[in-house]
Amino acid sequence: MEDRGLDVVLVNNGEEALGALSDASKPFDLLITDQAMPRMTGLELVRRVRPIHPDLPIILYTGNADARDAEEVEAAGVRALVRKPVDVAALGELLRDLLA
Repeated sequence: MEDRGLDVVLVNNGEEALGALSDASKPFDLLITDQAMPRMTGLELVRRVRPIHPDLPIILYTGNADARDAEEVEAAGVRALVRKPVDVAALGELLRDLLA
């Protein structure tokens, strides 16, 4: 993503992500989170981020999703559900669309 001119902040778990997103000195344009993370799931992170950043585009990355999960993810405010393995070209298009 950095090769596309994006500034990337990497964290090790959901708690670190929530901390970074709560820091008002660092505005974020997009959140990409894995569903399976230490300390909290991606969906839990989304639910905790929404009150702080209601308009932040969020991509949830997962290896295990079915139609029921997709409905829950959409209801939580996730803009896109990306299944593993990721098609890099498709992800690039998605990023372009969400950041436009």
